[in-house]
Amino acid sequence: MVSPMVISDAWHWTGVHWHGYVIARADSACPLLRCRSARLARVPDAVLVDPVAVADWIEQHTRAHLYPRQTWAPADQRWVRCGDAEDLARSRRMHLAIASRGDSLYLDIPTATGVLFLFVEAVTDEHCLHPHTTDPTDEEGDGASAGTA
Repeated sequence: MVSPMVISDAWHWTGVHWHGYVIARADSACPLLRCRSARLARVPDAVLVDPVAVADWIEQHTRAHLYPRQTWAPADQRWVRCGDAEDLARSRRMHLAIASRGDSLYLDIPTATGVLFLFVEAVTDEHCLHPHTTDPTDEEGDGASAGTA
């Protein structure tokens, strides 16, 4: 079995890009929390063109909003600090590996006032509902070549 932390090029061959959505403090009845199609119908907060852009976007939001705390890690049999340099580096590697397979990522980030939800939806150009480019060589200045739009 392949380790879940292995970086792959599968994303490239499946022809995906990702739509990033940020949802703050929504109640559980919010359709954006429950339904992928509801999120995909909305204009994305970011268009991410490769796994590095996905990992960068998640890390940016995590660093900006995470409320550091300690939590028990049963596998390690010790308390670990969420949000320290070791945790952020481990999380980044995991997000990069998941995105490199062409998969979507869903995160809830505890903040000082509640929870910030990040949804990073893998989408093929064929199934994309919004006009934007995922071509990193695009010179239109729409921001997609930098990883976000």
